[in-house]
Amino acid sequence: MKNMADMKLQWGIFAIFFVIIAGITFYLMYGSKLEKVESRAVSARAFIKLKKNSQKTLREENGLPEHYGIYKLNKKEKIKIFMQTAVILFFAAYIFYQNITLSILFSGLSFFSDKIFQESMKRKRKSDLNEQFKDALYSISSSISAGRQMPYAIKDAIINLELLYSQDAYILKEFEFMMKRFEETHESMEDIFMDFAIRTEVEDIINFTDIYVISRATGGDLEAIIRKTSEMIIEKINVKREIYTIIAQKKYEARILTAMPFVVILFLTLVSPGYLDEMYTTVSGRVIMTIGLFAIGLAYKWSSRITDIEV
Repeated sequence: MKNMADMKLQWGIFAIFFVIIAGITFYLMYGSKLEKVESRAVSARAFIKLKKNSQKTLREENGLPEHYGIYKLNKKEKIKIFMQTAVILFFAAYIFYQNITLSILFSGLSFFSDKIFQESMKRKRKSDLNEQFKDALYSISSSISAGRQMPYAIKDAIINLELLYSQDAYILKEFEFMMKRFEETHESMEDIFMDFAIRTEVEDIINFTDIYVISRATGGDLEAIIRKTSEMIIEKINVKREIYTIIAQKKYEARILTAMPFVVILFLTLVSPGYLDEMYTTVSGRVIMTIGLFAIGLAYKWSSRITDIEV
């Protein structure tokens, strides 16, 4: 009877937990639209080149971020991340504790998961833009070598990039926005590229922009300079991609090693019921399982920092 009462209590808590999850999900979907926090992380160079509010509006209309160093999760992404993290944490804790109450409390850590995913999504966006910029350099370099000016080289690049990427690609949106500013507001390509480099904070884009601006100011051999610069940047990006491929393999291995303790415990629980009862019914067993769980978390965090290499 006591065991039956305990099971009813646990399932009651479990039901309350999912009601809370559903309420939070509803709030994230239909909550106040006024809760928007504007934040900026702009380098010292950005304050010199920040444009008027009209340009900010134009960027928003063209689906471009104001700054690539800041990633704002939309409601759909927040809900997806929250639900996935809560479910993973719940089952991870249940495997180690076999207690619904403790598993629900542990899954509450999902409230802090959005910060981690924001950083991850920001890096992925900048990495994708850098890879797309490499393909754009092939076209720009060819057009400049053929004697075309930079605005026309950008137009040619847009046509070529449309064959490789969808219309949602950031490089296509950026180049189309560049041409709109050049043709409608008559801004110089130097200022447009400077604004692009400042907002992206991508090293290769900044280097290309600096060389292009200096070449235009000093009157150097633009054709030879752009060709040589493009070759060096493309080679550098290719080396980066090879290194990131190796790092990605190590990250995958780290995830497998992190999952192995959960697989082993689950296997023992299913194959030999009662074998780990001491770990779930005694105080010392709970302490050991808690230490093991946090040790796995620290090991995963440590492996992530080791493989998080900036090239």
